[in-house]
Amino acid sequence: MLCIAADVAHGEHSADAIILHNKRWLTESAVENNSAKAQYVMGVFDNIQHGYARSKPDMPETARWFRMAAHQGFAPAQHRLGDWFRRGLFCDVHPRFARKYIRRASNQGLPAAIGSMADYRRCVHCGADAAPRKCKLCREARYCSKTCSERHWRRGRGGDEEGALCP
Repeated sequence: MLCIAADVAHGEHSADAIILHNKRWLTESAVENNSAKAQYVMGVFDNIQHGYARSKPDMPETARWFRMAAHQGFAPAQHRLGDWFRRGLFCDVHPRFARKYIRRASNQGLPAAIGSMADYRRCVHCGADAAPRKCKLCREARYCSKTCSERHWRRGRGGDEEGALCP
């Protein structure tokens, strides 16, 4: 690795050659050694290389690396995957999947995931923290009181479909 970096400094290898070499090494480490950190880095690398501008059908390769690392309990991968599910970047899934991955990362003490879980626990009507009540329709929206629940329900009745305001 250092030899290739020195060769680039002397103009013998291009920066693309280093990227290709690192990607091969990471792929071997991620696949052969089943390393969660290497799998996460492969996901980050693929995301940087291709960006968020891709269409949903082109995202599963990047998500596959994050999913492999997340299934091994790697908190940053769990949070990233949960965040992607929440934003619908590579597929449309039920919000419970996003919450599940973010909760797992939060339970391991990842600060970003803890913040995301706090967002999930806010009242969707007034924004109060630690709302104890859940929507009976979607079981995801939270409310701090019966009053907020009723007001949110009345506001949603004007929507095109039942439960239009549920997340």
